[in-house]
Amino acid sequence: MKILNVAVHCGGGIGTTMKNFFDSDKDNQHTMACLNPDDPRSEKISIPVYYDLRNNIPLLNDLIIESDIVLLYWYNNPLYYEWLINNPLPPCRFIIWSQANCLFPPYAIPSKLVDMCDRFIIDSHVTTESTDYEILTKKQKNKFDMIWSSADMTKFQNVKRVSHDTFNIGYAGTIDFSSKLHPDFIEMCSKINIPNAKFIICSSGPDIDKLKNQVKEKGIEDKFLFTGRVDDLSVWFAQMDIFGYPLKSDHYGTCEQVLGEAMSAGVVPVVLNNPSERYIIDDDFNGVITTYDEYALTIEALYHDKSSMVRLSENAKKSAFNTYNVDTMIKKWNIEFVFEMLMPKIERKWFWSGSEIFKESLGIHKNIFEGNDRMRIVDAYRKFSQFNSESKGSIRQYAHVFPEDKQLKEWLEILNNVYKK
Repeated sequence: MKILNVAVHCGGGIGTTMKNFFDSDKDNQHTMACLNPDDPRSEKISIPVYYDLRNNIPLLNDLIIESDIVLLYWYNNPLYYEWLINNPLPPCRFIIWSQANCLFPPYAIPSKLVDMCDRFIIDSHVTTESTDYEILTKKQKNKFDMIWSSADMTKFQNVKRVSHDTFNIGYAGTIDFSSKLHPDFIEMCSKINIPNAKFIICSSGPDIDKLKNQVKEKGIEDKFLFTGRVDDLSVWFAQMDIFGYPLKSDHYGTCEQVLGEAMSAGVVPVVLNNPSERYIIDDDFNGVITTYDEYALTIEALYHDKSSMVRLSENAKKSAFNTYNVDTMIKKWNIEFVFEMLMPKIERKWFWSGSEIFKESLGIHKNIFEGNDRMRIVDAYRKFSQFNSESKGSIRQYAHVFPEDKQLKEWLEILNNVYKK
């Protein structure tokens, strides 16, 4: 079968998953269509890849027509809606694979998007905890299935531990306090009372300079090593004792590929008690689930309990092998593709303005903006900081993609007043 894979870009966790998918699936012919131009963050993918198709819709439509199935790697990004709404899709079979948990705004399960596709695949059962999912009709829910998103963990499973004199607590992932990492990360780290603790930060992101400044203000630069973005984390996992991964309680993530990578390497994960992490970590079996207040004490307790560290490390490796299993992912997708081929190719049409799209993208939370009540909008901005992100389905991102939409401009001005620079 000819599968056309559509995404905004080929970078980050999605890019890692796609690369692994294409390398491992030998039964289908894959092609990649990116709405954005190529950039340095893109994974090096072995299949044919077309870039900047947002500005070449005729070519994208030709690729759709030539394909048996269109697979969209979805999360709340206005470029997806701009494409789907302003450019009706030619006859096709259309599957959406959600890459966000859809629990907190601006991430949701738009009902109209479910209606538009043949199948809506989630990558973690955590999504079924969302109110958006609960209020779907039985017909809409029948379109759902779950296929866990997994990158290739083989190289991490073969990591050989390197002896070291410090107790190394690592972190890898985007440094973005609005959408992912807990904004008190450095404060939490500073409270860890371990004399030879070393923090290894293998990351980049919009808030990396802010994080470094926090370290400097605390006067603990000697405890931190910043490597920058790392393409292969194996060498760093080999030196880590703990993988400290405290995310915001309202983050958008699901399968958390980097968490699976650390576990595959036998690094003991310590996470906060958030919905998505509970589907990955079994507390005190393959890692530890803790709270904001107990984060430092939890890591200190592990430092003093070597036997627990060994047990958790071994179980982390075993469970990661089962959870992040590429063969299982590929088998499930091939079953899905066979099922999808029974569907006829049909046209997909959906015409809306930028502000209407933004509201619909929020699912049940669109009522915040329906009446254009300034106080309700301000309260929402303060409660959910992801609205202030430069990307991640935020009001800033939508206003950038739909610059002529006056309503979006008004909502952006309100946001700028709430988060004054």
